[in-house]
Amino acid sequence: MNSETKVIIIKKIIFIALFFYLFASATCFDPNLFQNKVVIVTGGASGIGKAIVKAFLQHQAQVVCADMNKQNGLALIKNARCFNQKFNMDLFK
Repeated sequence: MNSETKVIIIKKIIFIALFFYLFASATCFDPNLFQNKVVIVTGGASGIGKAIVKAFLQHQAQVVCADMNKQNGLALIKNARCFNQKFNMDLFK
């Protein structure tokens, strides 16, 4: 595992910890917190990134996603349209 991969993993772990810290309590959650906000997710076509994309879409965020896996990316785009939200994805090789 190279250093760039380690940095990406650490950033995702920090983000997930922050996400659950902020939204663990339903009593303090504002359902419109991400409405009209743009969220950028890298590696969002599978695994933790995919779960993050879905969570933000459910909370009315506009999601921009980048991933290298075209097949998973296309499946995510098809699935994300169910939320009727603004969603952009770049697939690179």
